[in-house]
Amino acid sequence: MVEFSADIANLRKYGGGVLCDTILSFPTTTEQVQAALREIGVDRLFSSEIIILDYSIGVKGVARALGEYTHINELNYLASRLNELDPEELMKFTAAVEHGEYASSAEELINLTFNLDHYELYPVQNAEEYGLGG
Repeated sequence: MVEFSADIANLRKYGGGVLCDTILSFPTTTEQVQAALREIGVDRLFSSEIIILDYSIGVKGVARALGEYTHINELNYLASRLNELDPEELMKFTAAVEHGEYASSAEELINLTFNLDHYELYPVQNAEEYGLGG
């Protein structure tokens, strides 16, 4: 299971200088989202009322592709997709993200999880094997 969580906050309070936040782990349930929203003082799941202060994701490069206003439903779906990947697919995904392939938004990352069959991994032991150096 891929570690995936976000520090979410009430945008209105945050904009007023009051930090009212909580950590939400993904994938999550409707009940867990509702509990987190109550904790930060938000009535309903509207992107305009929530800001994401930070991410903790066990796949290098993913957090930088996600913004402050990425919708919780997109994050949940991305986390679910990542947890469905087998180890080889996860390695392909990580390599593609590290090289900036389709990794600039939650939507692109989700789409990438469905297109990993277009990638091949070739193990390289040193720079010379890869055609660098020497």
